Amino acid sequence: MQMNARQRVLAALRHERPDRIPTSLFWAELLRPDGRSIDLAEARDLLRADVRVVHAEPTVAARQFETYLQSLPHDVFVGDLAQLRRYHAWGYRPERSPHGPEKPSPLRHAASVDDVEAFAFPDFGGDAAFQHLRWDVEAHQRRGLPVFAVPPRLGGVIFEAAWRLRGFDAFMCDLADGSAVSMWLVDRLTDLVCHHARMIAAADADVLYFGDDFGEPTRLLVSPAMWQRVFAPRYRRVVAAARTVKPDIHVCFHSDGNFTGLLEHLVAIGVDAVEPVQPDCMDPAWIKRRFGQQLTLVGCAGTAWLFHHGTGEQVRAEVRRRIDQLADGGGLILAPAYDLMSCTSWENVAAFFDEVQRYGS
Repeated sequence: MQMNARQRVLAALRHERPDRIPTSLFWAELLRPDGRSIDLAEARDLLRADVRVVHAEPTVAARQFETYLQSLPHDVFVGDLAQLRRYHAWGYRPERSPHGPEKPSPLRHAASVDDVEAFAFPDFGGDAAFQHLRWDVEAHQRRGLPVFAVPPRLGGVIFEAAWRLRGFDAFMCDLADGSAVSMWLVDRLTDLVCHHARMIAAADADVLYFGDDFGEPTRLLVSPAMWQRVFAPRYRRVVAAARTVKPDIHVCFHSDGNFTGLLEHLVAIGVDAVEPVQPDCMDPAWIKRRFGQQLTLVGCAGTAWLFHHGTGEQVRAEVRRRIDQLADGGGLILAPAYDLMSCTSWENVAAFFDEVQRYGS
């Protein structure tokens, strides 16, 4: 019996072998073959990706900001509107400035917990955001599609949000010193993520999808010992918050770069899947051998160069290689391991999904 996309993805998350290797497309700003832009939701439908990703509804102020940006002349380039909307909501301004590199960070001068308490965290929409999220989840699931739900974030949910608000250098020094200011900020952010994790679980999403970029291409930004001391207890709270509401919700953790050193700790706090597993930074085959029945691997396919500059046949060969290497025993959701940009060849992306559907059955 043929599975629908939701059954296929849930089987992969349970380490069962689905009727076909499931696929996803997380982050992309693609252009159609004719050069016109395409909405990511529409791209997922056209490419027949299995996973759908939903977010909490933006606030009224954020929607007004996006409407303003969309009203600008077509030759004014402002980048990713959704990302800019989030930056606007948090008061984060990453533009270049003559006033120094720390200008974007609104809490860079915070000297006490009181200073952080006075910071106006964004309005995430309350009950209206939950209702919108519930509708999105139900709409996708009625179509037989699995839902990965993302809590509000500033780059990431705890580590990245904290260093953007505090300033990277200041926050990393705070981590080393155990600063009460930054620890209070981390706890406040954790409270927010726990709230939204409960909301996501109550909306009946299939997967709580969250994380922070802890990896550079060859190493971690923090040591595993510091991650265990500072972040593991807080992420454990997030996972527990979701599973208190929906015990069978799956949890997928995102980090770019090489975060191999965190994998055993992620398993310990209850994470089921990791994404994107960039194969030029991590070794998917080793991870499969070591954590094959504990972690579902999401991503694993290709490099930024492959999708931007390779040929369709090179993309297809990569798909076949990863399926041969990683598909045994389930636990695989194949996806491009890097963000896809407007310079990415649509033909290469289409070749990826077509080859998975052809070879992955």
